[in-house]
Amino acid sequence: MLGEHNPGASVDPTMAQVRAQEMILKTASPVTMTASVGTVATSGIAGISRVDSQTYSRPGYNPVYATWEVTAASDAATVNWSSSGGDALKNPVLRVRGYSSATPPTSVTFNGATLVAGTDVLMSVDTANSVLWLTLLRTASGASNTLAIGAVAAPPPCRMDIDGDGHVYPTTDGLILVRVMLGLTGTAVSNAAVVGSPRSTWADIRTYLNDSCAMGLP
Repeated sequence: MLGEHNPGASVDPTMAQVRAQEMILKTASPVTMTASVGTVATSGIAGISRVDSQTYSRPGYNPVYATWEVTAASDAATVNWSSSGGDALKNPVLRVRGYSSATPPTSVTFNGATLVAGTDVLMSVDTANSVLWLTLLRTASGASNTLAIGAVAAPPPCRMDIDGDGHVYPTTDGLILVRVMLGLTGTAVSNAAVVGSPRSTWADIRTYLNDSCAMGLP
């Protein structure tokens, strides 16, 4: 599977894996991973189908799976890879332990930029073992390579208190809903909200009705 696909074009997956292992496990200036959200794993199984464990020689790096490992905090984790010199870590694989959700996260960023699932990052969930598998389709080089997996809060439930002031009135919330259903937008809708209410702008009202009430407003 990792044979030389095209050695003439320097496409050699086997040697790429070897070089990655060397960068991670070398004694002087290795590639390292730290976590600001979650906890870097320091031990794991000693081999496939084994029940005994081993302490990782490089914290966070599992030599059995050739993966980086972190334990999530409430299904969220933020890790940073740091490499020195000319070392570069290509497409690192991260295993997020303690991941309780049955679906991959919807919020993943790398150095602050949002990643697109299937294009920038590959993800799958092992629900039986509460593990998220994530392949970052990026090359990590230098000291700052921060991957953030965020636990996204569920939108508030759909209630008729559209402006969010804690009350349901026909002259405010009812009027907002009628105007929206008539196709009105902008201030023609938002001026019916209670002044100073949490959702008193058209943008906030539209977001609430789309996210919580699935109205699909443009």
